[in-house]
Amino acid sequence: MLEGLLSSDFAEAERMAGKGLVERLRHDSFLQILGEAQTILIDLPDYSKTDMRRVSTDLETIHWIWNRLAHFPNQPNIVTTFQKELFRGHFFLGKMNRIELNPLKPDIILRFYEKKFNGTEPYTRDALLLLAKMSRGIFRRFLKYLTLTQARAKCNQNQK
Repeated sequence: MLEGLLSSDFAEAERMAGKGLVERLRHDSFLQILGEAQTILIDLPDYSKTDMRRVSTDLETIHWIWNRLAHFPNQPNIVTTFQKELFRGHFFLGKMNRIELNPLKPDIILRFYEKKFNGTEPYTRDALLLLAKMSRGIFRRFLKYLTLTQARAKCNQNQK
């Protein structure tokens, strides 16, 4: 049977193997790949503060993966990121080590930009510091503001 599967196209091979076997092989392959990782980063989306169903479902899935990988010889670290306001109400959160990231100071954000781009061009130092202050220490927000200012500048150029 395996020789026939190898010579067929993939869809035909799946059909011949059967849905149950294919699902089990996918499941086992997925766990095997995760089990070979040193660290798994799961960046959870922002959730509604009033509806905990989605966050609960995602945490159940992470808990399921964590339980399965606990039996692997070299258990990977699982790192998840999520809103600190949601760090309540689910039993799995109590099993995690919590590390809260503090907002960055504006001058640190500015130094990062200067180091990454060897200066402040195309902005002035004051403009970057203002964007860093407006981002309230959230680097992702700082990047968003940079993108918005670039888009605005491009729009202004096109209007001339």
